[in-house]
This record gives sequence, C-alpha cells and structure tokens, in this order.
Amino acid sequence: MAANKTEVLGLTRRLIRYRSYTPGGAESTIDFISGWFEARGLETARYKGAGPHGELSSLVVRVGSGRPRILLHGHADVVPGDEEQFEVLERDGELFGRGVYDMKGALAAMMYAVEDLHVTGCEATV
Repeated sequence: MAANKTEVLGLTRRLIRYRSYTPGGAESTIDFISGWFEARGLETARYKGAGPHGELSSLVVRVGSGRPRILLHGHADVVPGDEEQFEVLERDGELFGRGVYDMKGALAAMMYAVEDLHVTGCEATV
C-alpha cells in the first residue's frame, strides 16, 4: 500500500498548518499525529515531560516486535514565524512553508512508512 507523492505532500501540508511553535500548538500537532495513526489501527503512547521545561509530549508508535530494531525519530515543533509561513505554497512540485524542511516533510514520509510497515506485517521492531 505504498503511499504516493501526492499523499505525502498532502499530509505535509496539513502538518505545516499547525502553529507548533508554542506548547499548545505542538500538543495539537501531536494530537493530530496520534489520531492519524490510531485511525489506521496503530497504538500510540504519549509521554509527558519533553521540552526544556517539560511542557511537551513525546509520541511513540510501535510496529512489530522482532529484530532488527529500528528507530525513526523526529519532532513536530517549529520556531516562530510570520503568519503567512503557515500557509503552504507549492512551486514546481516543491512545498514551501514553516517546517517543510525541518521537519514536517520528513514526519509525513515517516508516518506513511510506518503505516506501510504495519500493513505489510513487518516483523522488525520499528
């Protein structure tokens, strides 16, 4: 069920719209990501206490239980920016917006990769 480029770009657009430069915005983004996985039959676990003041959550999604063990790691928070940076622009097949490069585009790709591993019955722990 490999995701196509259109799906990954669409998910990236959704992630960019979250103003995740505040603890509340970052938590809303994690809520969305958690719900996205749960809607696909994956269990999530949330751990409070991340961030410099313990105000953020970490989200864990696990697929499989065997070896090898693979860790995919990312973050959903961004530095503050102008309001228009949270609106996504597409030019020549590329997206522009707050967090596209660091790291919401990579998060979208990882989310679909984890879904694919779940659907195919991956035995490794991811």
